[in-house]
Amino acid sequence: MKRKKRRRGRKSILDKTCTYCIEILDWELPYSFSVNRNKDFISGPFWEHMNLKLKGKIFQPEKLFDKVIEVNIIGDRRYIPLLQDPESKDYDPKAIGMLTIRGRQSECSSWLPFDVLQIFAFLLKEEKIKFLILSGQHLYRGRADITSIYFEEHYDPADWNL
Repeated sequence: MKRKKRRRGRKSILDKTCTYCIEILDWELPYSFSVNRNKDFISGPFWEHMNLKLKGKIFQPEKLFDKVIEVNIIGDRRYIPLLQDPESKDYDPKAIGMLTIRGRQSECSSWLPFDVLQIFAFLLKEEKIKFLILSGQHLYRGRADITSIYFEEHYDPADWNL
């Protein structure tokens, strides 16, 4: 009688963490501000949007080496009060971003407090940030939740236990 091959389930893959290391090649910081005409979508009289767009090359993990990726980090003002008083809200976040790598598509969308994006833009301009390190799930069917994001000037694999 043949034994069936045991497949690794989704849960076993998603429980493990993976570190994605990206060398930043280019960046921009678009900003827009307008009167809010769609009150069903966003509350308040105004609407603003700022996002840090990064383009880079993945060099860790090995199987993604040299893959070009676009990272879109969106500023969100809702995070600011949560950081100032984390005990005030009943909030249990699962991730701060989503990584998608399928065929030619390789992108990451993440959210950070709105007010830090200007600081990162200054540090990028001064070349004090050269690497972006994302930590989260292993890719499963081309997607992974991102739970941590780090901006670094220098990269040493020993610091990340890779």
